[in-house]
Amino acid sequence: MTRRARPDYDAAMQRRLDDRRTPDRRRARIIRATILPMSALLAATAAAQPVAPQAAARKTTTTDAATTTDAATTDPALEPKTDPATKPKTAPATKPKADPAAAAAAPAASEPRPDAPMTTQAAIERRWVIATNAFRYQDFDTAIPAIRSLLYPAVLVDRARERKLREYLGAAHWWQGNKKGWQDGFAALLANFPDASLDPTFYPPQMLADLDRRRSELIALGVLDDPDGKSGPRRLVSDRPPLVLAMVPFGVGQFANRQHVKGGLFLATEAGLAVASTWLYLGNRDRGLRGERSRPHHIAQLSTGSAFWALAVIGVIDALVFRPEALASSP
Repeated sequence: MTRRARPDYDAAMQRRLDDRRTPDRRRARIIRATILPMSALLAATAAAQPVAPQAAARKTTTTDAATTTDAATTDPALEPKTDPATKPKTAPATKPKADPAAAAAAPAASEPRPDAPMTTQAAIERRWVIATNAFRYQDFDTAIPAIRSLLYPAVLVDRARERKLREYLGAAHWWQGNKKGWQDGFAALLANFPDASLDPTFYPPQMLADLDRRRSELIALGVLDDPDGKSGPRRLVSDRPPLVLAMVPFGVGQFANRQHVKGGLFLATEAGLAVASTWLYLGNRDRGLRGERSRPHHIAQLSTGSAFWALAVIGVIDALVFRPEALASSP
């Protein structure tokens, strides 16, 4: 008895055999039946609802990743073709426009200006520490701007600190060799604190003398009162020694400049050379009268005489270079 062919049964059996032989086709069929319709539904929902730009970017990244995974696990030959006309369109994300005025004002608001005034006590305290430490470590390029920021255009510290800062400002300019700077600094110190003085254990004697000279000049100009109680303009009386004294050897110019140690050295040395040269000259003259001649004595006479005149010229030049300026004032 022959079996009649049943098309439905044969087709089902053939599909079952195909599924057993090729499991990849079965997985591809499941993907087409479930995942792809769900992806299309999610895309249509996202297109219908407006979303924020950042959320749209995240969803687009997620959709791209899912599409890549589907393409990797799906057989390209069995992938369904989508009609471009029926494909859901995603609304482009709108990028918010930035305000140019706000963008230009943002850096100015975030970065402090170098000349911004210090309004808080903490900022003033920090600037005080920077100024004093920089001065003590002789970093005058840092100390001078820090000190000036605390004094000008308005004084931001108390009287005790103001006095110390004005002293530091004048001394810093003095050590830098800025004559106009230290003259203005000491003038401001004396104008605000007439009894101000410098510590001789910390500052050099020449700086103390320059401060006293500046005080005398301000008294003569009538800016400061005279210590004897008189005020008003004063006439400068030059206590500089006469110029002719600087031309005299034997340390006379140094004594006139009140440089007593240096004058004593010039006096003793030049006197010794003068005596030695004179004694050798007289001895050589007597030997010449007797018809004798001593070459060593003649060389010694010339050497001591040359040394005397060379030292005399050096003394004159030194007296002219270190000749003091006007210091005193009188009514």
